[in-house]
Amino acid sequence: MYLFTKLSSAHYQNETGASTTMFPDGPYGPPKEIKNGVLWMSLQSGVPLIPVTFDFSKARTVRANSWDKKIFVLPFSTVVVRYGKPIYVTKETMAQDKLTLAAALNTAEAD
Repeated sequence: MYLFTKLSSAHYQNETGASTTMFPDGPYGPPKEIKNGVLWMSLQSGVPLIPVTFDFSKARTVRANSWDKKIFVLPFSTVVVRYGKPIYVTKETMAQDKLTLAAALNTAEAD
């Protein structure tokens, strides 16, 4: 029920014109494994998924001791933001869209 409530809330925000950001590997991981929630939200709302990655100067970071190894970028770091092509999710292409999203995020990360 909790997941449904969160996805419904994000869907409502999209309908009212708000911008919504989701991490496609979910709040509990495992890292870099795309979960279906982000695909479901895109399908239900008709809003495309836009892959976004961040790269930064590693010398100016602090790494958290958590499952996802979250990195906090310190002030005055250099940050590069990359946007991928929009992914329009449909019922027919949902499985392929999941692979496309994973590839887009992994490709951008390797650049």
